Amino acid sequence: MTKLGRKLRKEARRAVRKLRYLLALPELARLKRAWDRDWPAQLTLTEGAQPFGPRVAVLVLYQPEGLRASTLDSCDYLLAQGYVPLIVSNAPLSSADREALASRAALICERPNYGYDVGAYRDGVRLLDHLGQRPEHLALINDSLWFPLTPDNDLLPRLEATGRFMGGLVRKTRLHRDRDHNGTAAGFIEAYFYHVNFTVPGGTEAFVRFWRDVPLTKGREFLRERRFSYAMTKAGVPMGALGSRHLFLTEMAALPTPELRKVLRYAAYDSPQHRARGTALLETPDHPEWRAAALRHIRRVVTTAPFYASFPYGSETTLRLGFLKRPSKPIYRAALQAYLRAVDAGDLPAPAPAIRAEIEAALGT
Repeated sequence: MTKLGRKLRKEARRAVRKLRYLLALPELARLKRAWDRDWPAQLTLTEGAQPFGPRVAVLVLYQPEGLRASTLDSCDYLLAQGYVPLIVSNAPLSSADREALASRAALICERPNYGYDVGAYRDGVRLLDHLGQRPEHLALINDSLWFPLTPDNDLLPRLEATGRFMGGLVRKTRLHRDRDHNGTAAGFIEAYFYHVNFTVPGGTEAFVRFWRDVPLTKGREFLRERRFSYAMTKAGVPMGALGSRHLFLTEMAALPTPELRKVLRYAAYDSPQHRARGTALLETPDHPEWRAAALRHIRRVVTTAPFYASFPYGSETTLRLGFLKRPSKPIYRAALQAYLRAVDAGDLPAPAPAIRAEIEAALGT
């Protein structure tokens, strides 16, 4: 199929999805009205041992087979950073898991998995308002990632230091549109980790309006992680992120050649062509054109795959994002394998024992 044909097919599919969404809106609105009418009676709330403070993290869980040990490590990290967890679980918790979380949280909310992560984020935000809590800083995090890989990561202080109302770990951008005409990064914050700074003026009204009005769904077909970012952008709210394709490529261009070779040594690919090219570059001795060829290869790879998954060594040593995605896709599985190779070689610090064990279990090693 030609490039034009692929584009036309993609646009046709997008139009069909939009039409199906528009047709489903009345039913989605009815379900949301029913949910809000009964709220919070459908929630099971457990008071935790931690007092609320000026920094809160809404941590969304879906772990129906039992709480993962790394989740407790994440809670301990958040507390050490001054962020008190408000746990929102989209699956019932065992009494033992609830007790373990309660010692590390201000509140635990167990709810049906209505609206998935968006619905859980929304209920966390609503609970804060319901309880009269007005944090200065709010993190919205889900458990689709392992974080932090090491307890000394300073990602939360760095997010606070951006001075933006809204931020996150990664800003995803469309191909060839890493930056718009005025130099501000385009795209949207990836939904597994948001940070909101309420001390920055101008964004609170748009934040409240979004979480009040956001459409919810009982199925995954209409989930759109970019809605929050787009709503904030439309309202003129300043946003930032610790990582993006543009920032990553800028860091790669500044690396010395030996480090660039390590970036390729610990690469993860979901394309045989990219893997073959990466292998060929590693087997090629240094020469005047090698560096430019390596950078072209890296740029080509990250146009179609997440930079933090494709080059976990390069991402961690430069941007220090401190997370890995769980292996829901082949590229994330390959990223875990590449990350462990770098750790075992001593080129990246070892993760917390619970994370290491869970990665190995996910990989079947």
